Amino acid sequence: MSYCPNPDCTKPINTDKANFCHHCGTKLLLAQRYRLTGEIASGGFGRTFLARDEYKPSYPLCVVKQFYPQEQGNWQKAADLFQQEAMRLDELGKHPQIPELYAHFEQDRQQYIVQEAIAGDNLAEELQKKGKFSESEVREMLSDLLSVLEFVHEGKVIHRDIKPDNIIRRQSDEALVLVDFGAAKYATETALKKKGTSIGTVGYSAPEQAFGQVSYSSDLYSLAVTCLHLLTGIEPLELYDVGAAQWQWRERLSSPVSDRFAAILDGMLARATRDRYPSAKAVLEVLKGSPDSQFLPKDWQCLHVLTGHIDGITGVAFSPDGKILASSSRDRTVNLWPMQALWSICTLTGFENSVSSLAFSTDGSKLVTGSLDRSVKIWQFLQGKAIAVFRDLGGVLCVALSPDGRILASGGTGKGIRLREGKEKEGLLNSPEGMWCLAFSPDGQLLAGGGLDKILRLWQVETGEEIARFQGHSGTFAGVTAIAFSPDGKILASSSQDRMIKLWEVETGKAKASLTGHQKGVGAIAFSPDGRILASGCEDGTIKFWQVATGKDFLTLTEHHGAVKGLAFHPDGHLLASGSFDKTVRIWEQGDRSTVNV
Repeated sequence: MSYCPNPDCTKPINTDKANFCHHCGTKLLLAQRYRLTGEIASGGFGRTFLARDEYKPSYPLCVVKQFYPQEQGNWQKAADLFQQEAMRLDELGKHPQIPELYAHFEQDRQQYIVQEAIAGDNLAEELQKKGKFSESEVREMLSDLLSVLEFVHEGKVIHRDIKPDNIIRRQSDEALVLVDFGAAKYATETALKKKGTSIGTVGYSAPEQAFGQVSYSSDLYSLAVTCLHLLTGIEPLELYDVGAAQWQWRERLSSPVSDRFAAILDGMLARATRDRYPSAKAVLEVLKGSPDSQFLPKDWQCLHVLTGHIDGITGVAFSPDGKILASSSRDRTVNLWPMQALWSICTLTGFENSVSSLAFSTDGSKLVTGSLDRSVKIWQFLQGKAIAVFRDLGGVLCVALSPDGRILASGGTGKGIRLREGKEKEGLLNSPEGMWCLAFSPDGQLLAGGGLDKILRLWQVETGEEIARFQGHSGTFAGVTAIAFSPDGKILASSSQDRMIKLWEVETGKAKASLTGHQKGVGAIAFSPDGRILASGCEDGTIKFWQVATGKDFLTLTEHHGAVKGLAFHPDGHLLASGSFDKTVRIWEQGDRSTVNV
């Protein structure tokens, strides 16, 4: 069969040997050698055909793309894109997994690109035939395509339309071939800063592409969406929850994938480009490296220094929505700093001694404080009003709220940990005097506490039963100064005046790692929201960042001039607040978003 290249021909099918269209008279042989045999696809800027090269004795198949913009108002834009595609294919076609460019010419006022034909099914067709892919199959596909993308990005090209239809498994060797560079962008530094036309496929395109912006990580996003489609067998538009603004894919799996692989996909799917892996090489390192290999932000810079307190800071906390930062102090006050207007502070007063601890309720409507004046107060902080006041037998050193907000725990210089549910129901957990820190597990079923006796205890909240004791900190005056559960609840971290941080497996009670490197006692710790980083504050004023998976420190901040007693990550993970006995609160931000593999 010969297919007429004239876009306006209403009867394009001709006999195999015809030289001119029997209906419109258009010449059928392109460049005296390429005969179209059928249309493969059509889009906004043109049509794609399967063709034979009749110049060669074997009449090999090839793919011919015809420039034919359907929206004439975009003609020049389309023409530029078509010319650019030819140039890119010429540069990139040297890679064995990218189609080779054979020719680029004009005939009868139509532009054409001729390139290598790849025999085989694309991944959309393969999914339809064989069904959902397994984790191992998707990992293999991802690794293969990331290598291709690394080559593409090194050539300063961004594909911009990665999807199962544009990935073909070559029949001859089963290698995956990335096709259709028609939407690709040449990524010069100037081009990346410009806003352009939104190009890509809805569902697979990264969010920034809707605004005409693109980066190398845009391709990583689309590749990750492709992985979700292959794993679940469900179209992307059905997997994305617009209300929650997140991908709901785990619950659509027939069998779960490993936590590590899921984390890699999540790292590629982040809405903000700064949250994604910076390059295909970075993802490859994590995918192919050891299970502990991760890329972490290495450059944190001090964004603000807050100086509203007149004595040392004892604790800091962000509200759940990230709009308020609270700080407690030995000056008998709590300051509330609106993140959008840090100069407009609100101060809570009425304490008779140092405020030692504070915690926000999960819904962000209330703030709980503990003080050495033996008071535990619940504040409607936006009104600056304490709505409930409780008295403990000794000075209160720590408070914690259960995730559902029902139970308030407090401990300190007195014996026992008090549990309060509402204003009237009160219980007491057996514990020694000198309880310095408390933390509920993310599911609210466990309460952890530590203090002067160097023992870390776990209680079952519902029964009040002590179910575990972790012992490992040592030293004459080396009590447990701070504790924190990882976001998934699997790890419990504890710090001590013995200069050590310990990571414990909650389920087994075994010590997972001992983090050493601080020169003095550690007084504050905090997990990042994704659980990959643990920050720790030292009595010498330093703050260290640790990779949780390996137990290695990869960054030290040194700008505080007094013991760091409070640390808190912002809910989005890109800010860290620290409070120090130097009377300042510092807000740190990820700097250039660079990464380090540690």
